[in-house]
Amino acid sequence: MENNNKTKILFVETDEVSFQFRKCMAQVIASLPPFELVHAKDATEALELIDRDGADVLVVDDELSDELSLIIDSLGNSNIPILLQSDVESLENYDRKLNITVIPKEESIDHFHRTLLAATEVNLDKVERKVLH
Repeated sequence: MENNNKTKILFVETDEVSFQFRKCMAQVIASLPPFELVHAKDATEALELIDRDGADVLVVDDELSDELSLIIDSLGNSNIPILLQSDVESLENYDRKLNITVIPKEESIDHFHRTLLAATEVNLDKVERKVLH
């Protein structure tokens, strides 16, 4: 896996058009650390991409709970941070040891910008923790 100091963010969602919109918007957001957006339509494709190319952070919509469960079960202890887009602020359905952060679910440019900021910050925190240990 190539390390080019870009945070690779894998979006797992069924809506390709929505992903293309996000990818377009990401190209105009210059205030962020370098990142690369990658899309998977479901958990199976996401896991294949993770195996082949890796991912630093996953962003998953809570409407895809079955897909998220498959990803969590398959990743085991890989410790890839997951940003869970949700209308609910609780993680009571998930093991507290998992690296999941709930972020609000909205479809706006500002929210997408905040999602990208959160994803790059989570990845930077993960990298800094590795360096400290």
